[in-house]
Amino acid sequence: MPHHATETEIKLKYKNAKDVLPAELLDAIQQYADGELLYIPKKTARSAWGEKNGTRTELQRRNRRIACEYKHGKTLDELSDRYCLSSDTLRKIIMNTSVSCCNKDCSK
Repeated sequence: MPHHATETEIKLKYKNAKDVLPAELLDAIQQYADGELLYIPKKTARSAWGEKNGTRTELQRRNRRIACEYKHGKTLDELSDRYCLSSDTLRKIIMNTSVSCCNKDCSK
């Protein structure tokens, strides 16, 4: 059974600005958004999809292998069977992936 957040749990996610901001800054913010809920983004940028867990790098390697194998004569049907991807997806990968064969990712 899914857990639905209670009103109390949701309120705990927010901090009261008067508890964390200097009075002068709070006064300045209140001139623009008195009583409004504000989202304050993190200073550091978010990581791009797949960067932290290595998925992005692994897919780039796979795509280079696909492009290299195609360059060496593998057909779209063969690649489709090997990688479980549609011909349309393979065409996009091949067109959008630069490859200079033969590199370590190529498995002729």
